[in-house]
Amino acid sequence: MNDPSVYGIAAMALCVMAALAISARVLRHWEQTPATARDQRFMEARRAAYKTMNRETRAFHTALKEYLHKGVFALGSDDSWQLGQHRNAHRAGYADAQMVASEPVLQASRDLNRFLAHAYGAICRLEKGEAREDENAGTALALLRQSEPKLEALSSRMRKDLGLDS
Repeated sequence: MNDPSVYGIAAMALCVMAALAISARVLRHWEQTPATARDQRFMEARRAAYKTMNRETRAFHTALKEYLHKGVFALGSDDSWQLGQHRNAHRAGYADAQMVASEPVLQASRDLNRFLAHAYGAICRLEKGEAREDENAGTALALLRQSEPKLEALSSRMRKDLGLDS
């Protein structure tokens, strides 16, 4: 067994086996990386969408309250125009989030949007002088106060989705 060719063949076989093991490990890592990268990009997109949706929803909620507190309902005024801009930004944030948001987040947003839409509708009717019998700034503000737990529920649901709350 002192034949050097046996040792050479054994060393070559060990090198081939080591190279195969390393190649298999590298291949497994390579196969996993794209999925991990995709997941990471998806979570980054979700985080960005949630951040925008949260900011725009809160801005629209605040703009509704401020407009109602002023108590001057003038169709075409700067305040009315700005309120419309907040509404459009809110809607755009929701539309973007629909592509990446989980169903519980979308449902929480829809629950909140019912209140915001009713308050916005009341403001539009007040501006046109076509308010319903029981509709005024006070009832619209009451709707917004009732929506605050829904606003917090939406934020909480987004945070949970992102792994920030348990």
